Amino acid sequence: MPDVTPPPEPDHHLVHDVIIEHEAWGDIEPVVASCFKAVMAHDPETFCKGTVALLFTSDEAVQRLNREFLGKDKPTNVLSFPTDEDVMDHDGPIHIGDIALAYETCYREAVDKRVALKDHAAHLIFHGVLHLFGYDHEDDDEALVMEKMETDLLADMGIDDPYAD
Repeated sequence: MPDVTPPPEPDHHLVHDVIIEHEAWGDIEPVVASCFKAVMAHDPETFCKGTVALLFTSDEAVQRLNREFLGKDKPTNVLSFPTDEDVMDHDGPIHIGDIALAYETCYREAVDKRVALKDHAAHLIFHGVLHLFGYDHEDDDEALVMEKMETDLLADMGIDDPYAD
C-alpha cells in the first residue's frame, strides 16, 4: 500500500486573542473562532499570517477609544486599529491590528435588525478584519467590494446578508 501523506497546511494563518472586558458578551469566543476559520477558508492568500487582538467591551470604552484615537466623541459598533506596517510585505507573523466591539451598540443594532447578536457580531468581526487588511468604504466602489466580501464570509457561516433590503 502506498504511503499517503496529507498535503502540508498552508503557511498562512491568523491567530486571534480575545479579551472580554464586558461580561454581557458572554461566550463570544466560539463566534470569533468560526469567523477566523471562515476568513482563512474563504481566501487564504489574501490574509497573511499574524495576530489580531479583539476586545469585547462597552460603549463607554469604545467611545473613549474613538475619542482618543479618531477624534470622535461617541460610541460606535466596531473600531479597527491596523498596524502602521504593510502586513502583506512580511514573511513571518506580525501583529496585524486590534478590533474593539461595543456591547450596547451591537446589541441595540441586532435588536433593530432582528438578528441574533452572535450573527451581528460575526458581521462586525469580518468588517473589522477587512479594515485591518486595508479594505475601506470611503467611496461607493470601495464599499461595494467590502460589503461583497462581508456577505460572502457571512454566507460561508450560514448567516444572511445584512445589506439585503
